[in-house]
Amino acid sequence: MPLIRNTKQGKKPLIKFYKELHVNSNDYYNKISELMTTLIERLEPILQNTIVYGLTSHDRLLLQTEDNYTSKVWLIIYARFDFYYIEYAMPENIAPWKDAWVTGSTKSIDEATKMIRMAMLRSGGWETVN
Repeated sequence: MPLIRNTKQGKKPLIKFYKELHVNSNDYYNKISELMTTLIERLEPILQNTIVYGLTSHDRLLLQTEDNYTSKVWLIIYARFDFYYIEYAMPENIAPWKDAWVTGSTKSIDEATKMIRMAMLRSGGWETVN
């Protein structure tokens, strides 16, 4: 199953949203478009049996388990310059304080894909990722 864009943001698929950032944009948004498009294309086959909803912003993608923009955000992916920044919510039972998050970054698409898969599992939002 492809990553599903939150229906409150319209029917445009996530991949199309990020591809269209490239049109008439500056260098900053062109790079975001390239990074996010590449990442989504890499993630969709991995997540084909996992339901993932995404809320979009220009340089961020917020991942949720429900098609409800007010539901919990489990994972945030930023694409900036040549980096992917990944953040995920720590489960309450192991978090050192309320609303603790784990953060990391990488330039590698392969490493970003691994980090996102790991973050989805460790956040507790998804039981399996495949």
